[in-house]
Amino acid sequence: MDIELPLQALQNRVNTLEKVVQFIAVTLGEPGLRQINSDRGFRYKKPDIRHFCVLKAVRVVSALNASIVLAREGYTQEIAVLMRTLAEFTTHIEFVLDTDDSEEHRSKVNQYLEAFFADSRRDPEAEIKKSASTPRSGACRLGQDVRQSRRRRWLDRRPRAGREPVFQDLPDLLQLCSWKLS
Repeated sequence: MDIELPLQALQNRVNTLEKVVQFIAVTLGEPGLRQINSDRGFRYKKPDIRHFCVLKAVRVVSALNASIVLAREGYTQEIAVLMRTLAEFTTHIEFVLDTDDSEEHRSKVNQYLEAFFADSRRDPEAEIKKSASTPRSGACRLGQDVRQSRRRRWLDRRPRAGREPVFQDLPDLLQLCSWKLS
């Protein structure tokens, strides 16, 4: 099975997303090169929610581009890992952009952003910090809703008398993903 046409279509969509992310990044200005001890890196002077979203969106575009390359070579397991990280990055973006205007949520978002940008040193003398993860109540609320929705769909699709098996109507992913092996 030739997957080049679907991959090219996906690449065109990713290229559009990449241009949007680049356009937004340009509006934020360039980060400056900073040096702390032996650590050098580019950092924004006063990063905020916009910088956070752009940095995460860049990782999304990168994961999509890498997945296309890996698909051409038949590395399906690696694609799955990238999709997991892509889902995580987009969940982080959704968490900070959530329209919940409650004081509690805004406080959690501010704490999360502060922790994310505070972990900027990479030199050997830098303190090892726990990674800044999204607070459970906000990020997982979306995840819970998604999981509950998936569970409801799965329950609705369970085989019953007179119905075909659940996976009967799904595309043959093995055929799509293992084209390189033939």
